[in-house]
Amino acid sequence: MPRLKPSAARVPLLAWRRSYGRTQAQVAEAVGIDQSQLSRQEKCGRVGLDLLIRYAGFYGVSTDELISGPPELES
Repeated sequence: MPRLKPSAARVPLLAWRRSYGRTQAQVAEAVGIDQSQLSRQEKCGRVGLDLLIRYAGFYGVSTDELISGPPELES
């Protein structure tokens, strides 16, 4: 049986971080990851479910809102 990969959501992390005026170090520490991991995630935009939930909690939004992007990015 093939092994399933955990799904990952595409999240505009850089936009969220900038809209809240936070540094990579601040966000990484708050969600419990290395700054280098956050940097990679900001570049590729892919985030696993566990971190998706942590980022949503940090920014005080639902996971759906997190994936959609900060309010100023919505059309």
